[in-house]
Amino acid sequence: MNCSRVEKLFAVFSLILFTQPFLPLVMRNGGFSIDTSPLSADSNPLQQGLFLAVYAVAFVLLVKRRSLEWATKDKLMLLLVVVAVISISWSEDPTTTLKRVLALLGTVVVGIYLASNYSFKDLIKLLAWSLGLVAVLSIGVALLAPSYGIMSDLSPGSWQGIYTHKNILGRIMALGAISFFLLATTATKHRLIGWGGFLLLTLVVIKSHSLTALLALVAVLALFPAFMAMRRRPVLIPIVIAVCVALGSATLWLSDSTDDLARALNRDVTFSGRVDLWQSAALVIGKSPWLGHGYGTSWVTGGEDATTDIAKFSEWNAPDAHDGFLTIALDLGVSGLALFVVGYAVTARRAFVRFRVDQTIEALWPLLFLCFLLLTNLTESMFLRYNSIDWTLYVATVLLLAQQGNEPTRDRQMSNHLR
Repeated sequence: MNCSRVEKLFAVFSLILFTQPFLPLVMRNGGFSIDTSPLSADSNPLQQGLFLAVYAVAFVLLVKRRSLEWATKDKLMLLLVVVAVISISWSEDPTTTLKRVLALLGTVVVGIYLASNYSFKDLIKLLAWSLGLVAVLSIGVALLAPSYGIMSDLSPGSWQGIYTHKNILGRIMALGAISFFLLATTATKHRLIGWGGFLLLTLVVIKSHSLTALLALVAVLALFPAFMAMRRRPVLIPIVIAVCVALGSATLWLSDSTDDLARALNRDVTFSGRVDLWQSAALVIGKSPWLGHGYGTSWVTGGEDATTDIAKFSEWNAPDAHDGFLTIALDLGVSGLALFVVGYAVTARRAFVRFRVDQTIEALWPLLFLCFLLLTNLTESMFLRYNSIDWTLYVATVLLLAQQGNEPTRDRQMSNHLR
């Protein structure tokens, strides 16, 4: 489908919005100034209005083009979302679950829109332009307004750009660096821009001092030649799988290792307090192991029931479990977690088949993205997260792979048509 320039601008705006920038610039006394109020909070009316507008436009476009059937392309994804919706009935905080389920549905709608209108090659381009703009804005804020763009309390000197924490900037920039890397290796006329963007975003990852993001980026880049070799020699598949497991373990361990390495990197030996948090989350999961406590309740703070506030069991007042798998188990129990894991495994298999059939470089994007998502969710909670660029792209990737399972040349045909 030939998408207009205006519609591509809408897609770029949506991707930037789903990174949840802090939006700190406001007009005061005839000029711009920095507003440090929590604009990223659920209660912020400006952000809510922007998300609602994006949901509505994406939904209208899907209805207009009769593309809502894309929601049924992957039954496991659909079932997982349905479980999140019906968790309202057993949620310990039904009001919060309802609000966040509605936001999740809007996020899924945008993911469906991206899948139904763009190929993997086009998604790489859209993501590169979107996160490239984020990088420029973050660099500008860090240099021109360092009191906001550079952290001074928890991690002095670390860049946070237009976000509320260095780890968010690091993760977003690492994802953007991967997209620019693939852009540089696939598009001849954009090669210079691709390599320039890759180096720039990698520099911002380094300046963020987010070790997890940097390690995830290095791991994914290391997997690129491994996957290319595997395409030519299937006998290397077991070796590549072993490398993936090793990289995942190394990323988790190196994120906050022990003893001399930890001291050398100025890190502590408990994954910045995450071990205590994970133990606390495990206690909460045990209170309702099969169905969980309701979608979104693991992020509630200050509630009367300790099962809706994992921070009460730890000394760290964290907003979530800082682990994607634990967060799903907290919200939807072992049943929801099993649905997600099986769905992820099926998608990974489809991505591998796609990669073997389609010899283009962009066919590697689903595998690299899935690996990046897995590595970053070892210490962050982005799985099934509403208003998240990670989950939006995951939905689009799952549906595109499900649709293209029996159409190995569709991606190239669509890309040629859109040029």
